[in-house]
Order: sequence, then C-alpha cells, then structure tokens
Amino acid sequence: YIDTSNTLYGVTYNADTGDFVATGQTVSYKSTDGENWARTPVLFTILGNITTNGQIYVTVVKGTGNVRTSSNGTSFSTDYATGITSITQIFYSEKNNLFVVIGTGGEIATSTNGTSWTTRTSGTTQKLTNISEDKMGNIFVVGENGTVLKITVKNH
Repeated sequence: YIDTSNTLYGVTYNADTGDFVATGQTVSYKSTDGENWARTPVLFTILGNITTNGQIYVTVVKGTGNVRTSSNGTSFSTDYATGITSITQIFYSEKNNLFVVIGTGGEIATSTNGTSWTTRTSGTTQKLTNISEDKMGNIFVVGENGTVLKITVKNH
C-alpha cells in the first residue's frame, strides 16, 4: 500500500532485480516486496505508464510524445522524443527486444534502447489504446472503433 495523495498511472515489475516501480503525478515509488515503497519526487512532471526490459525502465511523460529512462527506477533522464504526438501506452516486447509506444492519432514508434525511436506506419488515424504480443513475437495493438493491428517485427 502506498499512502499518497498523488495519482499513480503506471507500475512495472523487473524480474531481473525483483523491484517494482510505480510512476505518477510528480513522483515515482520503488519497492522490493510490493508492500514497502520508497518515494522519489519528480519535479514538474507527470509520469505515466512504465515498462522495463530488465536493464532500463522507460516511462511516458504523460500528455506528451516523450519518454524518460532510468537504470535504477528512481532517477529519470531528461525527455526523449518518440515522434508521437501524445502517447497512450508503452510496452516492452520480450520476443523482439523492443520498446513500443502507441498514440492518439494511430501512431506507433519502436526503440531497442528507450532513447532512439523509429516511427512506424500503422495505416490508421484511430486512437490506439493497448499493446500485447503472442508467443511468436507478433505485436498486437488495439484502439478505438474496433481497430486491431498486427505488427510483425523483422530486423527492427
């Protein structure tokens, strides 16, 4: 339980370190057991969804197309632009070793390191809302008005 008046928007678990990291309104929290949480202020920034590849954490700067990275889950970098206007979700594809962000205008961008991003053509302008992958590494994106996209990643 985190006793806070701050709204939290994202949480991720790092299986490599055993740490949880939660992000939100001008704050991030870190826990090794999911019960006791250490608070770290993030000045003037609202951090949204967060994911990790085990080595780095990547979190969305809420309401923007930018992300921030952290090697320890408590100290986040300056903003990195993804090429997306407003990010709705971030995901780490283990099968493809690839970070994926999606946006409000059908935008998709990918990165192998969380700092350099490549935009991809989605074929839609619908707001995209969630991401998952199957056991073969195909990435699926869903969105408004019944949008379902299948992305097969080859050579990033």
